[in-house]
Amino acid sequence: MKYILSLLLICSLSANSTIYYVRTDGSNANTGTSNTAGGAWLTVAYAAAHTTSGDDIFVQPGTYTETSQVALPVGVDLYGTDSATCIIKSTLTATFTSAIYLASAEGTNGNQSIHDLKFDGDMTCQMGIIVSGRSNVSIYNCRFYDFFDVGIIFRGRTDFADGPPTTYSTGNTFHDNYVWNCANIDASYGRGCLEIGGQIGILVYNDTIIQTARATGDNGYCMKNVNQGWIKGMKVYNCYLEVNPFHCSSAGGCDNRWDFAFEFSDNQGLEFYNNRVLGSCDQNFQYKGDYPYSVYYHDNIFGWPSLNTYPSWGIILEYSTSDAKIQNNTFMNIMIPFWFVPRSGDTLHRDTITNNLAYGMGTISSYDGRAIKQQGDYSNNPANGWVIDNNTFIGKTGGQGTFGIDIPLGSTAGVSNNKCRNNIVTNFSVAIHSGGGGNMSNIYINNNLTDNVTTVISLGGTPTGTYSTTGNISAAPDLNSTTYAPNVGSPAINAGTDGTDIGYTGGNGDYPPVVNTVIPTNGATGQLITIHPTATFSEALDGATVNTTNVTMTQGGSPVTITVGYSSLVITVTPSSSLSYSTTYTVTYGVGITDAGGNPMASPQSFTFTTESSTPPPPPSGGGFIIRTNRRIRFQ
Repeated sequence: MKYILSLLLICSLSANSTIYYVRTDGSNANTGTSNTAGGAWLTVAYAAAHTTSGDDIFVQPGTYTETSQVALPVGVDLYGTDSATCIIKSTLTATFTSAIYLASAEGTNGNQSIHDLKFDGDMTCQMGIIVSGRSNVSIYNCRFYDFFDVGIIFRGRTDFADGPPTTYSTGNTFHDNYVWNCANIDASYGRGCLEIGGQIGILVYNDTIIQTARATGDNGYCMKNVNQGWIKGMKVYNCYLEVNPFHCSSAGGCDNRWDFAFEFSDNQGLEFYNNRVLGSCDQNFQYKGDYPYSVYYHDNIFGWPSLNTYPSWGIILEYSTSDAKIQNNTFMNIMIPFWFVPRSGDTLHRDTITNNLAYGMGTISSYDGRAIKQQGDYSNNPANGWVIDNNTFIGKTGGQGTFGIDIPLGSTAGVSNNKCRNNIVTNFSVAIHSGGGGNMSNIYINNNLTDNVTTVISLGGTPTGTYSTTGNISAAPDLNSTTYAPNVGSPAINAGTDGTDIGYTGGNGDYPPVVNTVIPTNGATGQLITIHPTATFSEALDGATVNTTNVTMTQGGSPVTITVGYSSLVITVTPSSSLSYSTTYTVTYGVGITDAGGNPMASPQSFTFTTESSTPPPPPSGGGFIIRTNRRIRFQ
C-alpha cells in the first residue's frame, strides 16, 4: 500500500511538469515537447509564454535573436547545453528594458534557475536579466556580454524607486558566471554589471566580472546597488572584479566617474572575502542591525601590478560606518587603501582594521599616499572603540607620503577609547595623525614600529583620561622584500603589546600559501578551447617553484603539455595547443610551490573545467517523465 501511495504521489507531481525544447530549426507551431525540428519551438519568448510553474525550457545550441521580451513565469527553469554555444540575443532597445524578465509581487517564491546560457546585448539591448520581487532564483554557469546599461538585476522591489521593499527577497544566488562589458556610466550615475537591492542572504560567488572595454570614462562598475541598496546578510566571495584605473588627477572624481568595482549603500551584515579586486569598493551607510558586523572585508587582494598615474583607493566607507571589520587583506600599489568619508553627524563606532598589508602607497609621480585616511566634516562625528592593530603599511619607496594612519579626529561629539597598536608604518611624513580639535579621551598608541618618518605622532589636541604612547619603536623593520614578514633579528620580532610580532601576520611566518581564486571557476563548463587557466594565490610565491613539475594539467589522467608563468600573485597556465572540445581538464597546484619565505602549500589544490561543444548534441533517445518537487529529479 505504501508503494502504491508513493507511485500515485509521483504521478501527481509530474502530471503538469514537462521539458520544452527550443531549436534554431524549430517552429512555434510545434508542441515544443521533443528535441527535433518537427517538435521543438523556435523562440525562447514563445516558450516562456506557453509554459507554467514546474516546466523547463531547454535551449539547444545556436543563436536566438528574440524580438520580444522573454517573460519567464514563476517556477520555470531556463537553461542550455552550455554557455558557449547556446546564445540568446534581443532586439529590444528601450531604456530600463531587459531581454529576460522575471517579475512578480514582492515576496514571491520564484523557485527557478537560469543556467548554461550566453546572453549577448550587442551594445544595443539595455539590460540582460531583471529578477524583480522573486526569491529562490539562481543564475549560474552563464556568460553575459555587451549589455549597454546593466547586465543583471536582483531587486526586492518591483520598480526602480529608491528605498527598501516591504518584503525582502531571500535565497537568491548568482554564481560561476562570466560578465563582460555590461555597465554604463554618465555624468550623473554609474551603473553596475550586476545590480542588487532589497535582498536578505543573497550569495554572489565564483564570478568573473570585468568592465574595461569602453572608452576612458565610459565604463560603469562591476557590482552596484539598485533601489539604493537595502541589503542584509549578502556574501560576495571567490570573485574576480576588474575596472579601469581612475583617470583623473583630482581625487574628487571626474563628472561622477570613479574606479569603483563595488558600490553599495545601506548594508547590514555584508561579508566580502577571498576576492581579487582591481578597482575600489565604495560603501555608504553601514549598520550592524542583527548581524555581528556591518561589513566584514577579509582575505581579499586589492590593487594593481604597478603604480597608477592617478589616485587609487581600496575600501571607501562613506557616511555612518559602525561595527566594520577589515582583516587579513593585501593592498598593492594603491594610493589610499582605507578611506573614511563621514558627513556631519555621522557615527564611526567600533570599527576594526587589523592584520592587513599595504605597500606601494602613492602614484607614479607622487608620494602622497596614506594608509588610513579620514576626510569630511568632522565637527560632529562621534568615533568610539576603534581598533587599528597589527597592520603593515609601507609607503612608496624613495620618499614620504603625507600621513600613515589617521586615527579618529577630535570633534564636538567626542572621540574615545581608540587603539592604534603593533603596526609597522614606513615612508610617511607623519606616522600616526589626528586632526581636528580636542575632546579626545582614552587614546592608546602603543608598540608601533616606524621608519623613514619625520614625526611619529601628531594629534590635533591633547587627549584626556588615559593617553598611552609606550612601547613605540623607531627603527628599520628589516622585512622580507616579498612577504613583508620580519626577518630573523628584526626589531619587530616579539615586540608587540602581547609579546608577538609587530605588523601583518597573515600569509607570513609559517602560514602556507593557498589558492584564493581560479579562472575558470572550479567545475565551469563551456570554456573556450584556447583558454589559459589562472590561479591567484594568498601571498607572494617563490617564482622558482612555479614550474611544470609543481603545476600540472591533465585530461583523464594523461598529462597535457603546458608552460607556466607567474606575476603579481597569479600563476598562468598556457597549453601548448588548443584543447579538445567537450573535454574535462584538471589543473593541479602541488605542494612543491612555496611562498617567498619557503613555506610550502599544505596540500595540493586541483580545479576542473570542461571545454565548449563543437556540435549540437543529438536528440535524447527514449521517453520519460519528470518528477517536480523542490528539486528536479528525472527518471528515464
